[in-house]
Amino acid sequence: MRVHMIKKYMYILSFIIMSMLLTGCGKKDELVMITTEKHTGDTTENTDANSNTPVTTSETLDNTSDVVTEEASPEEQKITMADITAANSGDILLSGGKGLTASTTYYSAGTELYSESRFLGFGEDGQYMQAYDDVNGDIEVLDNYNQCWYVLSGVNIYTKLCPEDSVCARLIDYNHNHTVIDAYDSEEIKSVYRSDGKLVVETSYTDDSGAAFTYKYYMTDGYLVDEIYCYDESGDKISYERVTRDSVYNTPDELIDLLNGIAETRTIQVVYPDGDGFGNIYIVPKRYPVLLDLYQYKAYSDEACSVPWDDSSLDADGNYVDSIIYLKK
Repeated sequence: MRVHMIKKYMYILSFIIMSMLLTGCGKKDELVMITTEKHTGDTTENTDANSNTPVTTSETLDNTSDVVTEEASPEEQKITMADITAANSGDILLSGGKGLTASTTYYSAGTELYSESRFLGFGEDGQYMQAYDDVNGDIEVLDNYNQCWYVLSGVNIYTKLCPEDSVCARLIDYNHNHTVIDAYDSEEIKSVYRSDGKLVVETSYTDDSGAAFTYKYYMTDGYLVDEIYCYDESGDKISYERVTRDSVYNTPDELIDLLNGIAETRTIQVVYPDGDGFGNIYIVPKRYPVLLDLYQYKAYSDEACSVPWDDSSLDADGNYVDSIIYLKK
């Protein structure tokens, strides 16, 4: 996952403003990771693609030294970043009801800082899924039907909403097509060769600050990406991404009832008092509070937009109540 100048979300229409985060190395943050902030504490754990459980790993495939390479074919030499991106879109990778997991570890001075895993595919019930978990145990799972995310952080559960016009749908679409790779427009291919039966594409990218990065994409037939390495201009490894296809996501027990629609629900209504947006209604579990991701707007509890909105009101049974959110710039 590219991480310098992180783009947490990709807004397609010009009226949606992107926020940017600076982290380690070049891949745009894209999955339901959507909303989880990164914590860069030292760690030596990674995430197993099929169990969602942090496991200790020992990465030995650095692919950076003592590698015997072979010349790529003339046809392979013609590859473009657009070719790689298209071959690793969700529509291609998930054909036939499959799933994939992209796990990334981030480094500083040779030390592992943080690891995370993103899943894209279908659950056991055949429902489309996007999910995210990290080495700290924070998990987010998409409720595709209700256009929201369920967040499990420690023992706490939240419903996370992106209430601004069409933002959630755009995030889902963005993740669907950019979970594995999201190349920069100015990323340039420098060399193409074969190594240990895989096609390797080396690229370079310079960000707005002038920092230079090198990426190495290791691919199987059909330009399917297996691994992505990122290095800074000194040659130090910044991140390593491993893609596992035909993987399965095991939804945490705490979230299964929510995703199956078993939980008792309440209504959250979104209103734009200035008339510059389209309202929406969310059906969310009443047992858990709602968190908002907002970009252009602020949330209020009253039509005059004088009282900041919060989700703290409970009924006599201790459940969260129906609510109206007024959004205003």
